[in-house]
Amino acid sequence: MKPGIWQLLIILLIVLILFGSKKLPELGSAMGKTIKGFKNSIKDTEEAFAEENAAPAEAAAPVAAPAAAPEAAAAAAAAATVAAEAAAPTNNQ
Repeated sequence: MKPGIWQLLIILLIVLILFGSKKLPELGSAMGKTIKGFKNSIKDTEEAFAEENAAPAEAAAPVAAPAAAPEAAAAAAAAATVAAEAAAPTNNQ
C-alpha cells in the first residue's frame, strides 16, 4: 500500500518538528551527497567489473601450436620405448 498525500504531509510535519526548519536544508544536502556518492560508487564498481571481465576474454584467446615434425614425434616415441625398457625389471638369473 502506497502512502497517500496526507501520510506524507504528516511525516514531513513530524520531521520538521524534530529537526527544526534550520536543520532541514542541511539534512537534505547531506542526503543528496550520500545518494550521489552511492551512485558514483555503483558506477565505478560496474566499470571495474566490466574491465575485469573483458581482460581475461582477450588474454584467453587460443594460440595455435606449431605442428611437430614427424621426425620429432618418432624420436619422442623411441625415447619413451627405451625408457620403458630400461625401467622394466629383468629376469637374469
